[in-house]
Amino acid sequence: MSLHLNSADIRHDTHAVVETLCRFAAGIDLRDRALLSSAFTEDAISDFRPAGAKAGFEYPVLQGREPL
Repeated sequence: MSLHLNSADIRHDTHAVVETLCRFAAGIDLRDRALLSSAFTEDAISDFRPAGAKAGFEYPVLQGREPL
């Protein structure tokens, strides 16, 4: 399977990723739950168990926008 992306597609996708990361970071920094939530899809899954284990604590798997 070959993937053919033109520069407009790449710019659009890059912008979408950067914009989402900015909403995520600003939501955390500003403690704005609505802004933070907007960075996730409705069916998002957060699984930081491996990183938590390295830090010595248990991190639950969170599923869905609201728990995140």
